[in-house]
Amino acid sequence: MQNDGYFIGTGKQGDYVTDQELQDGLGTKTDIGHNHEIGDITNLANTLSQKLTANQAMAQADSVASDITGLVTDFNALLSKLRAAGILSE
Repeated sequence: MQNDGYFIGTGKQGDYVTDQELQDGLGTKTDIGHNHEIGDITNLANTLSQKLTANQAMAQADSVASDITGLVTDFNALLSKLRAAGILSE
């Protein structure tokens, strides 16, 4: 990189931009801090409202089941807590 107001890419002639060209190019870009109202974005509010909302479920102890019946009981308890928290639909 030279210190004469030019940015050099590969060092080949013509492979640079002036400070003004850089500023002009940046002037065509959207400001990083720009904002939009939710209604400005097509169907955003509807799309967001269709997403699931997840809350934290009550704690579920690790299973110590030694047979299928015990495992089914523990699994159903977990499902019940996830439904109560709204993480799983009914």
